[in-house]
Amino acid sequence: MRYDRHVRWVVITVCAGYLLYSLMLVISLSPNQPAPTAPVDQLISRSVVLHNIQEIREVSLISSKKSSRKIPHVIHQTWEDKFVPGQVAKWIPSWKKVNPHFVHWLWTERGSKDLIIKDFKPEFLTLYEAYPHKINKADVRRLFILYKYGGIFADLDVECLRPLGEMLSQYTCVLSQEPEEHQSLFYNDEHKNYALTGFMACRPGHPFFRYLIQQLNLYARNARSSDWNMNILNSTGPVFVAEVVDKYVKLYNHTSEGRIHIAPPSWFMPTFDPVHEDQFYMKCTRPDKPLTVKQEAICNRLKRNGFKNVEVKNAFTNHHWIHTWGFMFIPRGSIDVTEIVHDISIRDGHR
Repeated sequence: MRYDRHVRWVVITVCAGYLLYSLMLVISLSPNQPAPTAPVDQLISRSVVLHNIQEIREVSLISSKKSSRKIPHVIHQTWEDKFVPGQVAKWIPSWKKVNPHFVHWLWTERGSKDLIIKDFKPEFLTLYEAYPHKINKADVRRLFILYKYGGIFADLDVECLRPLGEMLSQYTCVLSQEPEEHQSLFYNDEHKNYALTGFMACRPGHPFFRYLIQQLNLYARNARSSDWNMNILNSTGPVFVAEVVDKYVKLYNHTSEGRIHIAPPSWFMPTFDPVHEDQFYMKCTRPDKPLTVKQEAICNRLKRNGFKNVEVKNAFTNHHWIHTWGFMFIPRGSIDVTEIVHDISIRDGHR
């Protein structure tokens, strides 16, 4: 009898252990768990807790709910220094005009590099310094800024049209698709999410930006392609982001912590780049192969509008396509940004 009782207890113990192990395994694979990304200390320097304490407090005060799960109400923009080109001066003040309670930061090249040095591992500075074009570095800077601080990033030629607070409260990370005309008639790919980095909004430490930064090295070689325009698009621009988005969505977008929202072009990028007008005209009027149903619809709309952009309605922002990164860009004078946005904070690093 004692022997039978002992056997029963052994069997019960083994079964209980197996059930507990199975339960732990199920929990570890649950879609409600955070995305299985690399630990933070694989990306960020250990000094992150020690440096820029005042800035961390500023960010916590910016968010209306003081939660790292919310997108902070801070606007980030970047330029070489605080003297911005005259062509963009009229759009920079729009952010505070429309969102008066937001905080506005302008990051200089020195300030951005200082952030990478102080808060990220040395290999990221090596990668950053190795990029051959200024636009590559400008593309990459914004990723580090948003990963560390969260908030909104906007190119200098992006104008804010509507308040963003309510929209930001609904998401933890928002990207904007390229204009439909670009996706269908320039890239000829209607299935990828060509996300522009000219407008992005995200909470600090979001897994998507960690993943983007981790993927930079894989695409860095594209920056030295013989095609100057495509090497930028493929290494740090929309093509790079589109490919990373596709991979990320398959791996992590089912989790609540890792979810990203890819907004339609009508939200943030409602107008196409006028530099493509002739290309779109040829594509629509003399196609080298039959157009898809979507291309046909876009071409019909372009024909009705004379291949020109139309008035923007209900968009949050609009991109004016100044191409400050282009090798033919010549600034029309320079303006001290503190003269047009009086309470803007210049993030110029530690001297």
